[in-house]
Amino acid sequence: MRLWCSASASTGEISRRRIRSASSVASGRAAARCVVPSRRSIAATRAIAGAAVYSATKAGLVAFSRVLAEEIRGDGVRVGVVVAGATDTPLWDTIPNAPDRGRMLRPEDVARAVVLMAALPPRAALEELAGAGLARAEPDPLIGGIVAELRSGASVAATAGSVGLNERGLHRRCLAAFGYGPKTLARILRMNRALDLARAGTPFATVAVTAGYADQAHLAREVRALAGVPLGELT
Repeated sequence: MRLWCSASASTGEISRRRIRSASSVASGRAAARCVVPSRRSIAATRAIAGAAVYSATKAGLVAFSRVLAEEIRGDGVRVGVVVAGATDTPLWDTIPNAPDRGRMLRPEDVARAVVLMAALPPRAALEELAGAGLARAEPDPLIGGIVAELRSGASVAATAGSVGLNERGLHRRCLAAFGYGPKTLARILRMNRALDLARAGTPFATVAVTAGYADQAHLAREVRALAGVPLGELT
């Protein structure tokens, strides 16, 4: 069995030629057992605020790998994609305010996934495998202060300053803890406050002013945007 491991498939046609060549070198077309595992970022399947271009390119590479798998399956070549979450590598040494590396995947975890993909018998193919770090660490001690500041109506810049972070560091902390950035978190916290007021019987116009919306129409738009239903259905 030949194992080709690709970190990037941006040169699609070149990749096709090299892989087909590898399969022909193996013991005949029918018996060829080449495996092409390819590592992609979890950004291919998980939305990350502020990373539209990066996420789109990673999703495109996953789609490319799926098409490639269909095109060369008949040559006895199996193509698999490992969609890995954040992995603890030296890359993070250069990034300030990085997420807790104790919760990340280790390189050997990704390697085991590739080996699993490659070790399957010829009759089987594992074409996509996703994983993220599962190790639990202590809760981020800054999250409570971040939530308190945003809930009070503080801006993102003011919140970052109050907890000793820059805005990029604040975004990373929120993304790791909640799955979205501080602006979205602030919108959700404000909506929750508005819902508490509305459920207590406060008129919607008063709710809007008290919770910090420009007017009742602004409140209605935000609730529908975040919850997908009108305010009245949530009270």
